[in-house]
Amino acid sequence: MSEPTRPIDPAAAAAFGARLKRSRPYLVLSPPRCASTAMSRALGRHPAIGPYIHEPFDRFWHHGQPLADVEQRLKAGGVAPGALVKEMTFQLGDGPQVAAFFEAVHHPILVLVRAPILTLESRVRMVGRGLLDGGRLAAGDAAALEAALAERDFRPVAHLFDEAVFPLRHTGWRDLERHLALLRGRGVPFFVVDASRFRAAPEATLRAICARWSLAWDPKMLDWGDGGFEFGALPEQRPWYDRVVSSTGVLPPTEDALPAERLPPRLAAHVAEAEAIAAAALAEAGLAADG
Repeated sequence: MSEPTRPIDPAAAAAFGARLKRSRPYLVLSPPRCASTAMSRALGRHPAIGPYIHEPFDRFWHHGQPLADVEQRLKAGGVAPGALVKEMTFQLGDGPQVAAFFEAVHHPILVLVRAPILTLESRVRMVGRGLLDGGRLAAGDAAALEAALAERDFRPVAHLFDEAVFPLRHTGWRDLERHLALLRGRGVPFFVVDASRFRAAPEATLRAICARWSLAWDPKMLDWGDGGFEFGALPEQRPWYDRVVSSTGVLPPTEDALPAERLPPRLAAHVAEAEAIAAAALAEAGLAADG
């Protein structure tokens, strides 16, 4: 999970953005663990939206594939008028591809945020489970990590979550701050949705999104049928999506906030900064949803 090493040619990025723009896509941008896949499942049920293209920059970021491969992924996904493209802030990165992606906007960009303490604990838990499933931990570390997951106190296993295992950039919050500044600077319209609000009041939130995108409300957005959902995630990332893949609708929020000091210290130190980024985004462009 390292940063991409391939340089991005600005001309190629501009051409990529121009081709994407012709598809008049709906774009969803989010830090990790902000219910963006659940949001995309709900939006994708609308008859005017689709197909859904899941995180086209994931292979660019994680595997160092070139921008041309992102384009091929978009083509394979069937980018057409009304396509829904969802991306993680840190995977989109900070090269010329960012402006190209944003300038493809035809509809205001939907930005999802969630209380950062919830997103950080969720990602720590998923990374921790991955360490256990990988079977490479010493017996003592594995037992300590199991205890940390059960007790929700990760300080005793902080050494397992160093920068090599959990890069701070993978929280997504600093990239979100950079992206919002770029959107403002270029006059690209966007609005911000609180993921917990979406999960607590999905109909009200989805109705407000439909209004923002000049779409008629459709109740199918609340019912996903049998739960089957194929979306092209990287094989190694599929466990991260088990819950949303098996669900048949928006699940209500049940999480309680962990005291920040129970996170590994370097992540605990990031909470206040991330909270300020999320609060500023909601204050500036938060979507009002009654109900």
